[in-house]
Amino acid sequence: MIRILPQPIRGRAACPWPAGPPARTARAPAVWIAPGAGSKLKRWPATGFRNVINHFLKSNRSIVLVGDESERQLGLELEWRIPKMISNLMGKLTLREAAGLIARATLVVANDSAVMHLGHELQRPTASIFGPTSEK
Repeated sequence: MIRILPQPIRGRAACPWPAGPPARTARAPAVWIAPGAGSKLKRWPATGFRNVINHFLKSNRSIVLVGDESERQLGLELEWRIPKMISNLMGKLTLREAAGLIARATLVVANDSAVMHLGHELQRPTASIFGPTSEK
């Protein structure tokens, strides 16, 4: 199946949903959280992300989890342990779709990952978490 997406406007990635993201993620300003990373060493512990998510939920912010298919289990764990509804899109978006939606994010919170770089390149406020690159 081939999908044709709108072209980027003024250097920003196109949103795959012309009317905006699905209603579930549009109820309040969205904070996009990417708890995964290419290396497990670079990942901030899930407990840290749970604390951040709970902080933003208390401020009535929408939370969207994003990451690739290999990180999907981490997203399910966070979703299961947090009592309020969050949108878990981990493993469900292409990189282009994620870029289109991150372009509308209020804030991106991410480990050193592709999502962190997308947030920066799309000029969204980005909180970057860096971990070691080797065990030494």
